[in-house]
Amino acid sequence: MSRGATVPVFAQPTARRRTLFWAFLIVLAFALVEGAAAAACLFVLSSHGSFLLWHPDLDAARRNWIADASDVDEELGWPRPSVATALPRDSTGAKFNAEFPEPGRACA
Repeated sequence: MSRGATVPVFAQPTARRRTLFWAFLIVLAFALVEGAAAAACLFVLSSHGSFLLWHPDLDAARRNWIADASDVDEELGWPRPSVATALPRDSTGAKFNAEFPEPGRACA
């Protein structure tokens, strides 16, 4: 630099501008994470790894919901005591779950 040259002075950003900058960065980061998650799901669905994602039978769920809707206590939303231990429930009142066929050894 020569002796007569001046150094440019940059103005400090205002608090509003800094806030907008950080808000933009946060929104951008969330958008990138959401995009990466969507891309990962699409990749898994299009590959042989689609078994890794849960594909519920929505029609069966709707039928079960409608069938069991009349069998609840209106005040609490729980099954009435008269049907609490009838099939498909076990002696503890829990619905039968094929993945946990022995309800006597519940962890909770």
